[in-house]
Amino acid sequence: TSEPIDATDDRWSLVTIFERKDTANGLGSDDRVMSPTPPTYRLIAASTLYRFQRWVAGQGPVPLVRICQAASLPPYRGQGHGSRLLQAIYTLSHERYDAREVTVEDPNEGFRLLRDLVDYRNCVAGGHMAPKAVDGSAPPAALLASARAALRLTDEQLTRCYEMQQYAKIGKAKAGDDASKPWRLGIKRRLLKLHQEELDAVLSVKAKEEKEAAKEAAAAAAAAAPAGSSAAEEADAGPSKEDLVAARKARLEELFQELLFEYEAVLERAQK
Repeated sequence: TSEPIDATDDRWSLVTIFERKDTANGLGSDDRVMSPTPPTYRLIAASTLYRFQRWVAGQGPVPLVRICQAASLPPYRGQGHGSRLLQAIYTLSHERYDAREVTVEDPNEGFRLLRDLVDYRNCVAGGHMAPKAVDGSAPPAALLASARAALRLTDEQLTRCYEMQQYAKIGKAKAGDDASKPWRLGIKRRLLKLHQEELDAVLSVKAKEEKEAAKEAAAAAAAAAPAGSSAAEEADAGPSKEDLVAARKARLEELFQELLFEYEAVLERAQK
């Protein structure tokens, strides 16, 4: 499902980190300086960027940068190269391309953690997306606009930074207290909107699974039940509305706990 990058298309950029090793000049047998040995280079990390435009009402075509692939080679992971690479991409996108926004194409779990960590640190260092309260309300539009102009991040990513700073204020130990309930509900409202399609699918999948199970049970019961039994009619009814709502609510709670796990990982690393 992938295609080679067209190296002749100037919309593509390659950002790299190399290790450079210089070799000291040696002395020959007659004490004359030997010819200098060229330095050696070893690839540490790399990322591909794609520049494009999006039409925005009232502004016209707006330049954007998308991070398409990114990797640190295995021997060099865990040494901060990924963070430096992403920060270099942000600087390049801002200073050279004047990109209004830097997006990421289908990030995996590892890059999502890296991105959250770098963006969280940048927000804290620059005083961006700092919450005044943890009442569960969405970040103010003015706060988003200011951070968006300074950091060139998406509103969704800025909102994650806002929620992480709220979580840092609350503390892991008190995240389940009644006082933090508005904050939890506010995040769940956002997740409900963000994952609306998946959560709606939970209802239909749950209904289908329970209806199939009920039919199988009814078929077995009908074989042993007297004539005129209503087992088949009961099977057609499927799961109750309450069961479907409970299944949807359970999946939303799973998404919330997964998000908290990601936030905890970022906050733990940010303290190092």
